[in-house]
Amino acid sequence: MHGTRHETRLDVRHPWSATLLTGTAEEGERLSAWMRQEYLVRTWNRVWPPDRWVDHFRRSAAEGSDRPFLITFEGRAFAYVEVYLLRHSVLAPHVDWGERDLGLHLAVIDPALTHRGLGTRFLIDLTAALFRQSPATTQVVAEPDVANTVMRKALRSSGYRLTGTVRLPDKTAAIMRCPRPPAEPVTSRHDR
Repeated sequence: MHGTRHETRLDVRHPWSATLLTGTAEEGERLSAWMRQEYLVRTWNRVWPPDRWVDHFRRSAAEGSDRPFLITFEGRAFAYVEVYLLRHSVLAPHVDWGERDLGLHLAVIDPALTHRGLGTRFLIDLTAALFRQSPATTQVVAEPDVANTVMRKALRSSGYRLTGTVRLPDKTAAIMRCPRPPAEPVTSRHDR
């Protein structure tokens, strides 16, 4: 991870897998359909036509400061995730950030997989993967709408803490931060 760009992979582990979205017509169609679901209209407000999603993914690939991924759970489409560099985001003026600190957006796209604890389980695994992949990352930040109590609860259960709220162009966001966990001490064989 160098400069303004970051990883094109997301090293989540089984039962999750991640595929980078690059801007195919099929990706645009799928995201456009998923984001029209009532609960995502309320929480994401991205009811975009397919071509706008295609443009979004292609711009992300070209600029490299954010990465959109499709997440599967045991091979089934589960979530849409955007991972981005905090310093290039609308949050940058509102939070303290290090050069490699990350932000994320998460939308569970299959309503049959909601309210089962999978969002929390995935957030724990995703956050661990981000810290594992980027040793220079000191924190991961999420900024759900303050009205999105489901996501705020999942983030809290995943180790994120509310550090404030901020008015963004499209919402009032709850700033939720997860610092890098302290390194586990190395134990010698004689200490056991």
